[in-house]
Amino acid sequence: MPATLKINTKIKKAELITKKIDTNSSILIKNSSQTNLNTKLDTQTPLIKIKNGDSPTYLNPMWVTGFTDAEGSFMLSITTRANSKNLSIRPSFEIGLHSKDTAILHKIKNFFGVGLVTIRKFKDTGSFSVTKINDLSNIIVPHFREFPLQSQKREDFETWAKIVKLMVNKEHLTESGLVKIMELKSILNKGLTKGTNDILFVKPLIRAIHLVNSSEFKTIDPYWISGFVDGDGSFSVKIYQRKTSYQVELRFRITQHIRDAHLLGVIAEYLECGKVYTRANKLACDLEVFNFQDVLKKIIPFFQKYPLQTVKEKDFKDFSIVAGYMKNKDHLTPEGLELIRVLKFQMNNFRILPDITPLDSEKPSKD
Repeated sequence: MPATLKINTKIKKAELITKKIDTNSSILIKNSSQTNLNTKLDTQTPLIKIKNGDSPTYLNPMWVTGFTDAEGSFMLSITTRANSKNLSIRPSFEIGLHSKDTAILHKIKNFFGVGLVTIRKFKDTGSFSVTKINDLSNIIVPHFREFPLQSQKREDFETWAKIVKLMVNKEHLTESGLVKIMELKSILNKGLTKGTNDILFVKPLIRAIHLVNSSEFKTIDPYWISGFVDGDGSFSVKIYQRKTSYQVELRFRITQHIRDAHLLGVIAEYLECGKVYTRANKLACDLEVFNFQDVLKKIIPFFQKYPLQTVKEKDFKDFSIVAGYMKNKDHLTPEGLELIRVLKFQMNNFRILPDITPLDSEKPSKD
């Protein structure tokens, strides 16, 4: 039998079982003991209804903020005009994604009601950007004032918002205003470039560190977490070969730069599960949840109640189906294991690949 036909047959089998597993998983989740978490999740910001074409769609404002914490950028471009010593100063707000997620860029554009979506097919990327100073001042800045960022990006926003205000007040047209903007740029994102640093004498500022208050975070709108995970989270299935059997593991992960390790710890407290691990290079860290009961009773119910909005939702659904197989002990049978393998290799980066690759060779995690 051709490989492609064999894979399609397995996928059809998996789809037939999916409905049964989904029903069983839903019943299990509704009956799970999660009183504390569910209580604090029920009193949050309602959804805002917006239009995307002719069909109504929904984006929660804190989902937008969480997604921005993961994927957004508060930018400032400073260049010298051609044949002139005058500077061109262009602040912008941008969200850049892989082209497979361009649909969410249009939803975000509709949410704000301003900006432009640009697709670069030759690079498989897309972006949403806002560049008009009035739109930045009247729409983007007020949104993040009312629905604040939680990561270190909060400091970038605060710095960037000061620059926007200076420009609204026309201070960028004066030398003293330019110096203020250049000083602020020194602590924005990667700081001053060599070219801009040579234009004016600038005394670099010291960047502040934002540490989210763990007590205040307990009342965070859960859609912030949904948005954050849509950007920087992942759902994966691991299959390890033993001497005479296989082990299946579900893993939920959020990855961040090491400077946001504190935030990941606060998220772990909020979700009441998981641990934060620092990578060997000391530059990145991960919040990981791989305890099966935590995945089944906390992670899956959370994202069923506060759904993801990007294509990552498909990975989450496959992840949930595998959890149903494992709950019913189907992963202990050859047929169940094969169905899990089919689901595994249509998730994440494998979703677009036609062939099933060999089993994982990673070492299993320790609870």
